[in-house]
Amino acid sequence: MKKLSQKKRIIGQLKQFGFITRNSCLKNHISRLGSIICNLKSEGYEFETSDIPDGDYKYTWINPKPKEKWEYVERNGERVAVKILENPKNLNLL
Repeated sequence: MKKLSQKKRIIGQLKQFGFITRNSCLKNHISRLGSIICNLKSEGYEFETSDIPDGDYKYTWINPKPKEKWEYVERNGERVAVKILENPKNLNLL
């Protein structure tokens, strides 16, 4: 069985509970939560960040589905749909 990436594990947690905390990630051997949240934001996901009294951080998922924009262009004489990036300077090529 293939091991899930940290990003996929975080998305799974967000889908299940709607939020994720830094300490829960550290307990599950995920040390780059801030970086992964930043990447998800560049893909169109939105989060609300809050401090928890015990010194932890909580990221609450506001929109589970990223906003996508599409437009039609001509390619080789055919009309095709292409996805428009909201913020092209933050390309996240996986």
